[in-house]
Amino acid sequence: MASFNTDTYIFDLVSGKNLVKTGWHYLVVSIDNTINKQLLYIDGVLSVLNSSTLAINYSGVGQNTFIGKHGNKSNFYNFTGRIDEVRIYRIGCTQDYIKLCYMNQKQSDALVVHKL
Repeated sequence: MASFNTDTYIFDLVSGKNLVKTGWHYLVVSIDNTINKQLLYIDGVLSVLNSSTLAINYSGVGQNTFIGKHGNKSNFYNFTGRIDEVRIYRIGCTQDYIKLCYMNQKQSDALVVHKL
């Protein structure tokens, strides 16, 4: 969501992929105002790249921050499913870092092997 003057705009990052009943997925949204890009990663792979010169308005962070819920409190776009873990960074993550996080958290993780 971005603000310009007093108007509010919603950025849609639509992959066109139906993930319903396909198991666990790692979703990452990255917004980089320095290069005017909004990115959606699914399972460590860039799926959507949008461009907009409108900056994100971070005013009201806290009580006006919603995870899995539409920003205007409408129930129409609520996330359906389970959210296991949420991270919010002040800086953008590289594509390599996002891929590493996915590889480290998926069920068949082989990044770290514990031997007894």
